[in-house]
Amino acid sequence: MLNENICKANLSLSGLTCASCVRSVESTLNRLPGLVPSSIKVNLLMSNAVLEFEENQLGIDQIKQAILDAGFDVEDVKLEKKYEKPSLIQQPITIISNDPSTHDDKNAIRETITKLIVGGMTCASCVSAIQHSLDSLKGVIEAHVNLLTGEATIKHDLSQIGIRDLIQYVEDTGYEAELKKNQTNKKNSIRHRAEKEQKLLRTRFLLSLIFSIPTFLIEMVFKMILPSDNPLIKVISHQIIPGLEVGTLILFILATPVQFILGYPFYLKGFRSIWYSRQANMDTLVAIGTTVAYFSSILNVIIPIVHRDDKPGHQFFETSIFLMTFILLGRWLEAKVKGKTFETITKLMELQPDKASLITIIYDDDNNENIVEKEIDLDLVQVDDILKITPGAKIPCDGKIFRGTTSLDESMLTGESIPVTKYVDDEVISATVNLSSMIWIKATRV
Repeated sequence: MLNENICKANLSLSGLTCASCVRSVESTLNRLPGLVPSSIKVNLLMSNAVLEFEENQLGIDQIKQAILDAGFDVEDVKLEKKYEKPSLIQQPITIISNDPSTHDDKNAIRETITKLIVGGMTCASCVSAIQHSLDSLKGVIEAHVNLLTGEATIKHDLSQIGIRDLIQYVEDTGYEAELKKNQTNKKNSIRHRAEKEQKLLRTRFLLSLIFSIPTFLIEMVFKMILPSDNPLIKVISHQIIPGLEVGTLILFILATPVQFILGYPFYLKGFRSIWYSRQANMDTLVAIGTTVAYFSSILNVIIPIVHRDDKPGHQFFETSIFLMTFILLGRWLEAKVKGKTFETITKLMELQPDKASLITIIYDDDNNENIVEKEIDLDLVQVDDILKITPGAKIPCDGKIFRGTTSLDESMLTGESIPVTKYVDDEVISATVNLSSMIWIKATRV
């Protein structure tokens, strides 16, 4: 039975550092009512989560709040409405069609929001005319036109009406229209997240290092190397009050900001993981370990002071500082390695061409073909468009060969340098290279 309330969400996350973070997010999401448990996929490398949920039981704001409560940030959300509820049905569903071009994706409502820049509007009647024209279109769910900003925000179903059709309808109404470019596209978003995480972890590590250097000098250099009659050792060992040395007070002052300011993210993520997902993670371990070292040191310092003992207690403030510093260093190095991977991913995304050659076939009264070719932006390509690919050009989007036979270089995807021969109705993949002859493809995914 089909369910019209299923939505698919793709959430960009920040703060994922290890497999325990992934399990923490998955465990938190699994407890939400209305969410399809088997659909939850959290990717550590790409720092995103893909899931399906019933919008009549659960809202995207509740999902975001649950992830925030678990100690992680949600940077971006993309929604796609579907008709199917495949993950809740245990038996496989087979869709039989006589049309070989029919694809499972066509059975899904793919809602998206498109923003157009509209020129020529002068008054409220212009806004009313454009909005009425858009609202009357099949596949348009909601349209809002703003006279002041000159923008039209349209919520529509991609499987029924594409971006180019929307632009054409606005132009038919008598106004100019063009797609508003998204300044923060996917590849820039991935790179920005990686750079932001690296910068944050580097800053925390360097601040922690500032506190670690004097701690190292006091504990590992002065106390171990210098003789007991050295003036510096005498200053460090001088007791301000019975049981409290100058060196111990300095270490306490150095350890406190490292423990509770630089270490705050470990407390936040570690204990939220226990509270919301009912399991400990790496942050929990760090928080508990450093907290035990810090407060046991305070206890060991207070006891001699209370008893007015001239012999000071043994403290472990340097353990707390060094642990935090080394872990922050490891997190920073890990973020740098992930950043290299992100660079590779964005370079692969840049292989996709920016333009596509759209083919329009017009039949005259004698049933003769008249072909009209037009170059358009890749963002304007729609499902079922016929696109021309010349030898040496890259495939602009996923599709099937409509006419022609050729060889494709798919090494960017498979690593195999030997060309793959493709015939009519064979699938082709975006960003692969057409090698031998001109072909037409029919877009299946854009």
